[in-house]
Amino acid sequence: VVEALYPVDVCMSADAIDIMAKGVTKALPTVRYSEITGIPLSEMAVFCDSGNDMPMAQVVGEAGGLVVYVGNRSD
Repeated sequence: VVEALYPVDVCMSADAIDIMAKGVTKALPTVRYSEITGIPLSEMAVFCDSGNDMPMAQVVGEAGGLVVYVGNRSD
């Protein structure tokens, strides 16, 4: 219902419901954190538990960083 009324994405995480503006992911903040701190994505580790973590996992994984998925979704 919320997605039909507002420009948001609703995603279930391990123990919560995440409501984010459409097109907003955790990937950009992760890249910005890397730029600000000087920590390369290749030296980061991310722990993911739901589908909304996948864009973040992709940028870190493609850079050679460690990605750990603890959820139960096969996709």
